[in-house]
Amino acid sequence: MTNSIDKNGRTHEPDLRELTAELDGHRRLMEQYYKVHSEIDTERDRRYTERDDSRKAAVDAALVAMKEQTNASFLSSEKAITKAEKAQSDYNNRSNEFRGQLDDQAKRLATKDELGSISRNLEEKINRIDRDLRDLREYKSEVSGKESRVREFKDESRANIALIISLIMGFLSFISISITIITLLSADVL
Repeated sequence: MTNSIDKNGRTHEPDLRELTAELDGHRRLMEQYYKVHSEIDTERDRRYTERDDSRKAAVDAALVAMKEQTNASFLSSEKAITKAEKAQSDYNNRSNEFRGQLDDQAKRLATKDELGSISRNLEEKINRIDRDLRDLREYKSEVSGKESRVREFKDESRANIALIISLIMGFLSFISISITIITLLSADVL
């Protein structure tokens, strides 16, 4: 018998007791491993449950707050509708009064015959200007195509300026109406 050392560091073949002891050690190690992981899993489950419960509570609180906000909005809306109806009634009364003023003003305006005469004169002047413009355009197109493009740009600019002026006038009208409504509403509040 030679006492040679094998690759596991043993000088002999292990007997059943050694194998059983080694297996028991591995089993204890595995049991401890499963116990630790079971405790970790239990702790994770507890944390996830706490997190889910806190999220559910937060969502429930948000839903309650949203419901309260919605109810408050509906109440405010009802009040606003009532005020708007009263303001519209007041506005209608003032509009009738304004119509009467417009009728008085219309009586002082120029007659249809006067406007017809003015209109014919303006049409003649416009036609004359159109002829002059056509002549100028023909002359300028002969001189330079570039100048023609400049004129077209100016025409477009005029149209754009007219559009901007009309938008500004519309905006000013809107502001005027808004101020009137706000004044009426603030008078109702006082």
